[in-house]
Amino acid sequence: MPAGNTRILAWLIAMPALLCAVGLPLYESSDVAQPPAMADTFVEALDDRNVEHAYLFIRQGQDPNTLVRFRDDVRTGGREVQVSPLMLAVAGSDDNTAAMLLSFGARMDYPPNRYVVCLAREMGMDGFVDSQMSTASEVECPPPSGAEFPLLAYVD
Repeated sequence: MPAGNTRILAWLIAMPALLCAVGLPLYESSDVAQPPAMADTFVEALDDRNVEHAYLFIRQGQDPNTLVRFRDDVRTGGREVQVSPLMLAVAGSDDNTAAMLLSFGARMDYPPNRYVVCLAREMGMDGFVDSQMSTASEVECPPPSGAEFPLLAYVD
């Protein structure tokens, strides 16, 4: 093999190792590689749609059937409401957190959750309703609110 081809082949073999040696430390020190900061509160974890952080709060004793205070420009128009964690997860179209809450104690028979199926359908989560909520056919939903903030239509 000519000397020029040998050099090219050597560079082709060495290049991935060199890229990893330089690139990996740069990546590890960047913000991309850093996990998100732990949420300070259960509501913050729900608001951030961070199922892992919400689960940690549940493991530490947070009751998924306790009303929480929530205010958000997007979901409540800036109005503070008391809402169940399950309703809050559904209002954010967060089917992962909603499924986790159902798996770890959120009850469909809890009165603040009575319209969770209705809200999920209004949020376009029909697949989630069909797969996760066995009582979905038993719920009589009011007509879709068509409201800018659907959560408010289903919160007392």
